[in-house]
Amino acid sequence: MSVTEAAAVFVREHRDHGRLVGDAAEPSTNGYMLEVAGACGVTFARSVAPLLAMEDLAALARLN
Repeated sequence: MSVTEAAAVFVREHRDHGRLVGDAAEPSTNGYMLEVAGACGVTFARSVAPLLAMEDLAALARLN
């Protein structure tokens, strides 16, 4: 499952619990950290490598 798909699942499962807040760190040579925190106290956090980010963007572009 891609990072985009995993984040979408997390949002679907937790959006009814209240506000979700997302954040992403500044990209580095190793990628970046993506976090989505739910009001219920659960946090989705993934380190995203540059290659994975490019693959996710390419997959999303193919959908359009």
